[in-house]
Amino acid sequence: MNVGGPSSPHSNAVHCVQDLMKVTGHINKVLNTQSLEEIQKNRLRLKATIESVRLKAIEIARMVTSGERDTVLESIVEEGTSSSLRGEAGGCLIIMKSFNFIFTLHMMHKIMGITDLLCRALQYKSLDIISVMDLVSTTKSLLVTLREEGFDHLLLYVQSIYTQYGIKVTDMNALYKSATGRSCQQKDSMTICQHYHFNIFNSAIDFQQEELHSRFSDGAVELLTLTSALDPKDNFRSFKAEDIYKLAEKFYPGDFSEQKLHYLRNQLEHYKLDVIHHTSFQNMTTINKLCRGLVETNKVQHYNLIDQLIRLVLTLPVSTATAERSFSTI
Repeated sequence: MNVGGPSSPHSNAVHCVQDLMKVTGHINKVLNTQSLEEIQKNRLRLKATIESVRLKAIEIARMVTSGERDTVLESIVEEGTSSSLRGEAGGCLIIMKSFNFIFTLHMMHKIMGITDLLCRALQYKSLDIISVMDLVSTTKSLLVTLREEGFDHLLLYVQSIYTQYGIKVTDMNALYKSATGRSCQQKDSMTICQHYHFNIFNSAIDFQQEELHSRFSDGAVELLTLTSALDPKDNFRSFKAEDIYKLAEKFYPGDFSEQKLHYLRNQLEHYKLDVIHHTSFQNMTTINKLCRGLVETNKVQHYNLIDQLIRLVLTLPVSTATAERSFSTI
């Protein structure tokens, strides 16, 4: 079985999938040393944490927009039980009225709104790879749209909050000066508007895009999408002969010559009518079980090229049961 050299399509795909799974704490190692009960508890704790952060951001954004935070903090400033508490409340009030705080809060609210569906999908115990890949694509597209068209809308919205509550609006055309205020730090060619647009708004979105690209590169997304065509789950619901053919042609050219690809296409025509509807292959849930089933039913002799492709796919980390659990908890 030839998987090529270090720079072959297969090797690059393996690296992409391995990078995709490199999460803080090495999930594979952690899962292998945890009981099923511990894994379920940690998964529930992670979901609860993410949900609480999301809801807290929404709640704070609502409070800032409605002005509730003024009432709460001002009452603490006036009626706090200690001078330190009154001082902290006053400091928080000043920060929460600042343009930087309100702008950044609503910016993150918009970004989290875009990435929320993908984050939720990656937490599901049973992961639908095709659906997740679709969400990766839509998330990337929405972030691009937000970067290109979202700043002006966000700026107008934040300024409308200032106007609504009679707070002096920051002059966005004034020159931006760094926090030190030293003349040598003066950005003569940059306005406050440009600072928020390029240094904060664009930078935050670029960070999200880079993170998505590092975990879901185009090569890894295509590989996983094509590989899913072999998945027997839900009675081969994802089966697509053309995708399986393309998987062999594009990612394993060293194993499938033009002649082998011709025979592979013929085998796929029979496979579609035979294996997919055969009682022995119904209710299978993993590619691993499919591989064993082909051997146990002796159908491997008729579909040797499909079996070869399945075995190559099984060398990818995401094909193993442990990796599937790891991928679903990212």
